[in-house]
Amino acid sequence: GHPPVTAPLSTKPFFLPFPPRCCRYRVSAFYLSSSLSDLPMDCALPALFVIIIYFMGGLRLTAGAFFANLFGLVLNVLVAQSLGLLLGVAFMNPKTAQVRETDGMRDSRGVAAYLAAPCPSCLYCCAHA
Repeated sequence: GHPPVTAPLSTKPFFLPFPPRCCRYRVSAFYLSSSLSDLPMDCALPALFVIIIYFMGGLRLTAGAFFANLFGLVLNVLVAQSLGLLLGVAFMNPKTAQVRETDGMRDSRGVAAYLAAPCPSCLYCCAHA
């Protein structure tokens, strides 16, 4: 048999439904259709979360602010999904992909904390160290 192809953060391997030498589908078309079929559910749950939490949080009650927040969240979901697929292709070992993603998230949070302003004066020495 063929080795399983896994996504970096999934625990169950999935198999390609055809041998690699068969010319029925291209592998890129398979992954594109797989990603597009998951898209409604990947966007529906975060959108439901925004619809509930946005109004409970007492944020600005304008249509522009609400839809900008919703668009930002959906865009964040799509970028995270694309990054997961990229890491799954770059690192075939799921544990290595998880470690690299954790490092990337830690580094991006560090950069965001460094660029955050204004910083309280009591934490200024820690934030820009």
